[in-house]
Amino acid sequence: MTLYSYFASKDELVAAYLEERDRRWRESLKRRLAEYEDSREKLLAVFDAYREWLISGGLRGCAYINCAAEFPEREHPTREIVREHKAGFRRRLAELTAEAGVVDPEGLAERLFFLLEGSYVTGALEGDDAIVENARNLAAELITAAVNDSGSR
Repeated sequence: MTLYSYFASKDELVAAYLEERDRRWRESLKRRLAEYEDSREKLLAVFDAYREWLISGGLRGCAYINCAAEFPEREHPTREIVREHKAGFRRRLAELTAEAGVVDPEGLAERLFFLLEGSYVTGALEGDDAIVENARNLAAELITAAVNDSGSR
């Protein structure tokens, strides 16, 4: 009952939780990225941040995906919060890939996003955070190839 003195409904509670989690994630990622100057290292540091969040969450998976599953109606306000979080993260990846000077930053960002999301979900399902490390290694290959392609044009 105490929760309902602060939140009118479960939906409001979930929204507040997701918004606060998003804020904490962005701050955590900003701090981590500040440790690096090289744009390629920053991209790989995103995988390290994902792995850290997966472990700190007890390998339970992505809070946004979990909440989206609880609210299956596509127009539900919670789903909008989830979509905006994921879109914001995609934009951040695109900024980082553009800083790396690749020809197609949006394309590389999308590939890295798929690797991150897939490794996070699979790591949680299998209880194995090393899956994110495997995705990081594949990302390093993609980043190197994209940077090399950019340099040859």
